[in-house]
Amino acid sequence: DGETTMKLGRLVLVLILVVVAGVVVWRFAPGLRHRAIDAYRRHGGWTEGARRADPVGFIEYAEGELRSNLDQLEATRRRLPEARETIAAELERTRGLLAAAEELAAEFRTAYRRAEDEDGYPVEVRLREYPRPELTAQVRVILRQRASYRDIIAGFERAAEDVRETEETLVTRLAETRAALATLPSRREIARIGELTGRTEELLGQVNELIDRNRQVLSESPVRTVEELVQARERATDRPHEAEVDVEAFLEGAPLPEGAP
Repeated sequence: DGETTMKLGRLVLVLILVVVAGVVVWRFAPGLRHRAIDAYRRHGGWTEGARRADPVGFIEYAEGELRSNLDQLEATRRRLPEARETIAAELERTRGLLAAAEELAAEFRTAYRRAEDEDGYPVEVRLREYPRPELTAQVRVILRQRASYRDIIAGFERAAEDVRETEETLVTRLAETRAALATLPSRREIARIGELTGRTEELLGQVNELIDRNRQVLSESPVRTVEELVQARERATDRPHEAEVDVEAFLEGAPLPEGAP
């Protein structure tokens, strides 16, 4: 009917005005246009086509990202000596706990053999008497704890190697990031006057890859791993290792399979 036709006509008119307004803003408001493009690039990714279409925008984005990368890389490098010291201290401490657990396990095994061969039960270990069921239960706890300490030591040893490798990687990342930052201002001016060359396009692609590599290095920082290992060692002190152990084999002195606790 006529009323429906009028409503449809008004809707079409509004849509036309919105489109026209958008075109005007896009053409005559470069600041807004640049922010819109920048937002798209950040969330959609600076592809090769996107970099070619807006090299100045990418360079400005890259400068901000690389400066942020530089700050984070330097902060990570400053924390690595502390991480290295933490690893050394925790290794020494955990190795001491492992030695104590092994010594205690050996005492219980000696007491077990004495009880089985001569004296019977209960048997005394460190001023406490143990019937046979309690002795085997206690040995199970000690062996599980020993396994926990061995796991933690292996983790800290791997973390120590990660810290060493990361220190070498950070030196490279920092040097490449500083070099890239030094070249970008001149490339930005070249891009502004529209003289983008194949070599410049290649360099922008390398900068984009550099940003990705920096992010990967920062996401794999061993500092967090060290902190997690410290927490794991503290938990191991209070909670036995979950792996099953062959208590009878240990008490009888039979050789355990390689890698067993």
